[in-house]
Amino acid sequence: GVWLSGGIDSSAVAALAARILGRTVDAFSLEFEDPEYDEVGSTRTLDRFPGYDLRGHRTRHTDHDYHLYARGVWHGEELGRGSGSLRQTIAQLTASRVKVALAGEGSDEMLCGYGWYRENRRSAWLSRFLGAARRTTGWSSSKGGKERTLRIMGAQEGPGPERFQAATGPLWSESRRRLYSKELARAIRANPPPPPPTPSELARRHPVEWLQYWDITTRMHDHIVQTLDRHSMAWSIEVRVPFLDHEVAEWCLAMPPELKQARPEKRVLRRALTDDLPAEILQRPKRGLSGPSGRWLRGASPPFVEELLSPESLQAKGWFDPGQVSRLRKMHRDGGADRSRQLSAVLQVQVWDEIFLHGRSPDDFDVGAPR
Repeated sequence: GVWLSGGIDSSAVAALAARILGRTVDAFSLEFEDPEYDEVGSTRTLDRFPGYDLRGHRTRHTDHDYHLYARGVWHGEELGRGSGSLRQTIAQLTASRVKVALAGEGSDEMLCGYGWYRENRRSAWLSRFLGAARRTTGWSSSKGGKERTLRIMGAQEGPGPERFQAATGPLWSESRRRLYSKELARAIRANPPPPPPTPSELARRHPVEWLQYWDITTRMHDHIVQTLDRHSMAWSIEVRVPFLDHEVAEWCLAMPPELKQARPEKRVLRRALTDDLPAEILQRPKRGLSGPSGRWLRGASPPFVEELLSPESLQAKGWFDPGQVSRLRKMHRDGGADRSRQLSAVLQVQVWDEIFLHGRSPDDFDVGAPR
């Protein structure tokens, strides 16, 4: 089978798998009831086009799927983006039909498809004109590519990990530090994590290849592939990633930097698949996998969320400042600003603490309304 979204990566895998196997392939897709996040229900996926031998299966992730949240943390074991419940949903559907599925992960790392590659190029272009002023440019902690571009410009020059951290780190890093309890903040200041060693030969490479190196050796290695493995293995299925085949990876990494940065993103892949995919899919911009946590945290939350985000629980665990978290919750619920990323991160740490430090079973979490 294949995991199929509306984008080019999974569509490429699905089209080529069906052609090579010469038989019908099961395609598994995840819908959201919130149209803001859904790219499957509102657009045609490849299994809806004639001529592709795909048998579509769909599952809908709803506001009541909090029952998978704690299980996602349990199977993930480490702190991540909080997408565990999403992967749990599609892995459960897949396990009902097949034992092995293919996915499109790895394409963005191999072909520089993430937005920070474009922003790194923009920052280099601006640097040539702004010169010394680049380091004195001020910016707020608002969201958006322009702020990230300025932050990349202000990062340390050279192939070290600082530039990658500036490109990929959360835009709300200042407010994150304010969320820490005094004890945690002191511990972090006293024990800063050492930066990973930078290979000497990296200095001879193009700046976009610096980002790609750190992307592949840190984020992809420690998060993307690991998360995929853990949540699929939780349902006793194997999910494999053709874009990380060693011959594909070697070819992509040897590509000239100018081609890697060409617009639209992943232009080489789009051109290579001209005869294999419909133009409608080839022309779609990239959309990442994310759930409607903003709406979940704005409405009536399940009891375990209210419990773990309460001042009493936050104070007892000692990771976060209860007053800051309460202010963020009020701001988010009043509709003044979207603080779902910060609140989701706090909730995930709180759930992780309950499960791994206090022995609570993920089945014990009260999820409120049934699915």
